[in-house]
Amino acid sequence: MFRPTGDAVRLIALLPLAAAFSEGLRDIVTRRLAAREKTVATLAFTTGIVVLGGLASAPLGWIAPAWADVGLIACAGILTGGGHFLLIEALRLAEASAIAPYRYSIVVWSVLAGYVVWGELPDLWIVTGIVLVIGSGLYILHRETRLMRFGRGR
Repeated sequence: MFRPTGDAVRLIALLPLAAAFSEGLRDIVTRRLAAREKTVATLAFTTGIVVLGGLASAPLGWIAPAWADVGLIACAGILTGGGHFLLIEALRLAEASAIAPYRYSIVVWSVLAGYVVWGELPDLWIVTGIVLVIGSGLYILHRETRLMRFGRGR
């Protein structure tokens, strides 16, 4: 989905890669914590790490939100916290490889929001990237399921 053309190769283009890496790392830490800690404690710890990461980006150009936006930000925080709570519970009960395909629904919501809010649809390159990412994730799920079913899993 990232096209390394001369125009796109900038430091800022690495932010989505860093975000994906951070999300994966957060899921690993969450999975390990969820095995021995209560959900609320895990939520507090992992949310604290995310907040610290966000604060680290403040020197890069943080702008104070307008008061009209504070309610929307609070609502987004509550919904994100609720989603993270449910993710912790899911990671407590199932393997990450079984949960990952459900997380791909964010792609559908992102495309829908992009169309509704900005009137944009993904181009062929982005659709190709989406298909590759989701397809590889579903293949890994299929492979892990087969390995577990035939006794060669962990």
